[in-house]
Amino acid sequence: MRFSIYSLLFLLAIGFTSCAIGTDEALDNLFTSDSGLFVAGSDGGNVVVSRDGKAWILLSTTGRDIVSITYVNGRFFYVSDNPVGYQTSLDLVNWGTFSSTVGYIPRDTIGIDAFSFYVVGISGGNPFVYKTDGSGGYTVMYNPATGQFNSIAYGNHVFVAIGNDPANSPSYSFDGATWYAATPISGCFFQKVIFANDHFIAAGYNGSNYPVIIMSFDGINWTQNLNPMATPVNLYGIAYGRGRYVAVGAGGTNSFVCYSENGTAWINEQIDSTGIWLTAVTYGNGRFIAVGPSGRILYSEDGLIWAVVPSSASWGKFNDVIFVPNID
Repeated sequence: MRFSIYSLLFLLAIGFTSCAIGTDEALDNLFTSDSGLFVAGSDGGNVVVSRDGKAWILLSTTGRDIVSITYVNGRFFYVSDNPVGYQTSLDLVNWGTFSSTVGYIPRDTIGIDAFSFYVVGISGGNPFVYKTDGSGGYTVMYNPATGQFNSIAYGNHVFVAIGNDPANSPSYSFDGATWYAATPISGCFFQKVIFANDHFIAAGYNGSNYPVIIMSFDGINWTQNLNPMATPVNLYGIAYGRGRYVAVGAGGTNSFVCYSENGTAWINEQIDSTGIWLTAVTYGNGRFIAVGPSGRILYSEDGLIWAVVPSSASWGKFNDVIFVPNID
């Protein structure tokens, strides 16, 4: 698929130059570089891509709110909460039939292989995990009582689901089918969990809106780092790169970035006072990329100093951004 998607991106740039944001030189690099791809999805289903994190183009619009997007083995997969369901694509332009999952509102997804996608969210006031091969159906793997799951991660042959549930968050599984509740961490609202630097790390906030970070090497035993900073900040996303953890979110209506060298001692910085917060962050090609409402995209070489990327407010509220190291 490497040749087809690169050729398609080039043709789209020629035919839809009004969608391109950035310099001509940067856009040329988008289509000729072989160093991975940033992909962001928004409410309304806008899918935008970039090679360097600075120049972005709009590739397609699905018409459905993209809550989370992932890529594995040549296949892109996203979940939507409006309407509820999922959709797959080989090239981010041509999307397959939208598959409805009425009653199961998604919050996050991961791909294990091209035919094994796991989705977490809330159903009837209860958290859930379902699995699908992306062809139209799905199988509910876990549906405990109360709360909701907001994020899922996989590493070292362990799945971890996490969210707002005081009784079942975090939860873990060795096969994706049988799940267990780890020691509950009550009073917290975890928004994102990732597997990076050989362990799991999750970010969120507590009932007083102070940030919370927890870490685990095995997904079962967790070290809780309540209130790592003295400023009320709701954390929504977290990433790891260049030996540094970076979490993003909002303090009031302002954008905040929090960073740490070890995941325990954190420093927070307000980087924007325009009332636009940050919803997600990723790392790739030597850069952190953060996104938020009103088409907001920022990049940073080190996670400390950030620059706003020229973008279009019409792209809407970005809910997720990922980095794909290689397009198969």
